[in-house]
Amino acid sequence: ICTVKADSVNSEFNSAYTLELYLDREEGDPLSIGSSIEFKCKIVGFDEESKSYKYSDGINAVCEDVADLKVNGEKEFVLTSVLDRMRENLTRYAIMLSDEECGSMVSALLIGERDALSDKVRLDFKRLGITHLLALSGLHLAIISLAFNFILSKLRIKKGVRVGIVAAFTAAYMIFTRLSPSVCRAGLMLIISSLLYFVSRDNDSITSLFVSVSIIVALSPYSIYDLSLWLSAFATLGV
Repeated sequence: ICTVKADSVNSEFNSAYTLELYLDREEGDPLSIGSSIEFKCKIVGFDEESKSYKYSDGINAVCEDVADLKVNGEKEFVLTSVLDRMRENLTRYAIMLSDEECGSMVSALLIGERDALSDKVRLDFKRLGITHLLALSGLHLAIISLAFNFILSKLRIKKGVRVGIVAAFTAAYMIFTRLSPSVCRAGLMLIISSLLYFVSRDNDSITSLFVSVSIIVALSPYSIYDLSLWLSAFATLGV
């Protein structure tokens, strides 16, 4: 299974989608992180069961009927490779400290690594109707940031310094979790709130929300049709 960032689809404007590509072993052997490839395919949306997982990872659709695959060259993105290895090592470490089921669950909830989850756990979450909890979201980032801020406060670090440290931690977490759209939305708002605090020494959540949504839509115009964006925005506004 490969995740492919498309330059464009049929040369259409604003169609640089992130796609999931299934290849057999012979086709996948020449590929590495950062490989430039060309192929023909049919782009198909995900079913309802897997949609929340895929969308949370920023994957828009899956490629079917792949043909004429050609590798143009290889250029490994060192940072991406390093972060992938770090996530894998953290998952293994979590499993070593507890057991496979508990460790894989912690890894899924904290850093979005769900590959180690057993089919039984996935089925249990599906039957309970809470599969969305396995997809990283603003809720996960909020809980982790609050916990981190609480630890800093217990260390008697001044509020201004805490705000800066938590903002830097948020940016690092966004990158570490593959810039998941839902995490980026919450992270962007938290960082903007931090900047406003340094400017006015006041937490203006309404302004932070407005600026966050404006930046997201400006960077990705098609996100204006994303229902999850507006649900997050109105939920935050209600709070």
